Amino acid sequence: VGLITFTLELPNVSPVNKGYQRALHEAGITGNPHWIAAVHGFDTSAGAEGARKLLALEQPPEAIFAITDLLAIGAMCAVQQAGLRIP
Repeated sequence: VGLITFTLELPNVSPVNKGYQRALHEAGITGNPHWIAAVHGFDTSAGAEGARKLLALEQPPEAIFAITDLLAIGAMCAVQQAGLRIP
């Protein structure tokens, strides 16, 4: 599971990032540091940028979690533009 998050550790972002790590741990999923895409904004273009980074990896994640709705919408657009299906 990949993560699209903000570049800086802000007070409202840090708990979400820790929750992502905890959820992976509780599910028995080994995290991959390459699957964390830190972006410089909270808008749809930043979400698309993050998704493109993850999709360009040699072994991209099978799922993506974005910390905000706008990042998720941008990621969804990039995923669809890459020809992938979002169930």
